[in-house]
Amino acid sequence: MTAKLDSATKDAALVAMFRHPMYLGLAFSSVDDEETDPAYQRQLVGVSEPHDDPDLADKRIVDNVVVIRFPYNLQDGEQDIKIAFLADADGIVRWYDNLERPIRLSRGEAIVFEPGGLKIGIP
Repeated sequence: MTAKLDSATKDAALVAMFRHPMYLGLAFSSVDDEETDPAYQRQLVGVSEPHDDPDLADKRIVDNVVVIRFPYNLQDGEQDIKIAFLADADGIVRWYDNLERPIRLSRGEAIVFEPGGLKIGIP
């Protein structure tokens, strides 16, 4: 049996998740396999109020409200970044998911999420 949550419950969960500062991190094959470039550091995330996902019925999401920029790589990437995750200020991972498309960075490239480019939701 699969339980369905109503919109108010989904919204409350999303608001609670971002009650405290959250930091976006990037990883290769698992959350324990975090990006290793010397310039890399987790980035603070500010999110919107919960709202409907225009692509999926019954899904509530938040998305980033400001640009999130990971610094330029100092060395060529040797493997694909496949996972995005959120960690709290203590470094505890609270959420993770696969990226829509894996990313392999070369020296001098940065990862940028424009406003609305990072979507976190509850189906």
